[in-house]
Amino acid sequence: MLITTFISFFVSDSATTAMMIPIALAILEAMTGAPAKNTSATIADHLRLKELSKKQRGFCKAMILVCAHASLIGGTAILTSTAPNLIFRNELNRRYPNEPKVTMTYVKWLQFSLPPMFGYLIASYLIVMTVFIGPFSLFDCFRAPSEEEAHASKEVERSVKEAYKNLGSISFSEISVLFWFIVLIVSWIFREPGFMTGWADLIYGKEKSERFKDSTVGILIVFILFAWPKDFNIRSRNRKIADIEMETKGKTKGKASEEMKIVRRSEAILTWPVVQRRMSWSVLLLIGAGFAISEGVKSSGLSQWLACEVSAFKHLDEMVIQAAITAIIVFTTEFMSNGATANIFVPIVQTVAVSLHLHPLYLGIPSAIAPSFAFMLPMATPPNALVYDTHVVGFFEMLLVGTLLNCVCISITILSMNTWTYWLFDLGYVPDSVLLINNATLNC
Repeated sequence: MLITTFISFFVSDSATTAMMIPIALAILEAMTGAPAKNTSATIADHLRLKELSKKQRGFCKAMILVCAHASLIGGTAILTSTAPNLIFRNELNRRYPNEPKVTMTYVKWLQFSLPPMFGYLIASYLIVMTVFIGPFSLFDCFRAPSEEEAHASKEVERSVKEAYKNLGSISFSEISVLFWFIVLIVSWIFREPGFMTGWADLIYGKEKSERFKDSTVGILIVFILFAWPKDFNIRSRNRKIADIEMETKGKTKGKASEEMKIVRRSEAILTWPVVQRRMSWSVLLLIGAGFAISEGVKSSGLSQWLACEVSAFKHLDEMVIQAAITAIIVFTTEFMSNGATANIFVPIVQTVAVSLHLHPLYLGIPSAIAPSFAFMLPMATPPNALVYDTHVVGFFEMLLVGTLLNCVCISITILSMNTWTYWLFDLGYVPDSVLLINNATLNC
């Protein structure tokens, strides 16, 4: 779960789940002694779930399901991890471009998101273990393993060591990608860290530094990867070109020239054909369309109408309003993609918050995190669909675990927002400029 969550910080939840499920299956195969894979059999049949004991069967279900849970939870930790986070930040920048009290940076998001993220992970672990293996399984770590469990542990250890050995030594291209990835993360953190002067302020000054966003650094790193060599050994590349020249003496000049171009094209780590083939263009279109929908919700007057309707409940406690809005968004995201849910609710919640004279972040942060709590239904999000497609976890099992986890995650979010996050962002104070901006456009 921890590894899956960490990968999900920087990779989409769908890609993370698709990558981790085969790894989880390989571990389960080593534990259960599954036979060679039959292409016509489902994964459940391949693992021979019906032949396993209740505890082993429950562990298989838990192992697969937490791949989806951990990838979705990891998306809440980093500002750039998932579409709802980006939609939320874009909405803040659009509404309050010059209000430092209502802004969200990479570091600020990390400060409030990490503690509840660990709470979500622990909740997922406890619920999954309790439902599939039993409540007493939580104390198994305090007893000596049985002979069967010790054998399974050795098989898993052997399988992991063999897989690690087959990876081979790290290549220059892998080191290069890791280096530039670290540069990217460090640049994001120290662009506007909050506890010290950021590098953008030092280089460009306070006024001009606002023009340089996290996306600026990201695009720069991408351009560098288009030029960075894939193989540091220049002699090796030259030798490869010379070999082609020798082999193509009898070929036509055009064909030899084409082969030379292929070799030279492969010298860079990133190439345009790779981008065309691997880039999730649909995700970009979805986020872009989401920004347009958010603007439409505001310009059509829908957000103002809802804000006026909700303002009738301003006599209720602000924590109750926060919990109700978070629960509504969590329920909605079970039937819509998290990006679409955020596109609809984030601009509405922003208007509602200020109409109730609440800090924009008090309701805004839960509206950004809640769309990631799509744990209940297979159609709610691609990670759930990937898990359900294995036929290891049933529909009602996913529904039960997801319902329990949703309730706990909502509770953790409300607790977080009314404790350290409330202090961190000074949510009890609403800037006058924010009220003036919204009162000028809100007519109830």
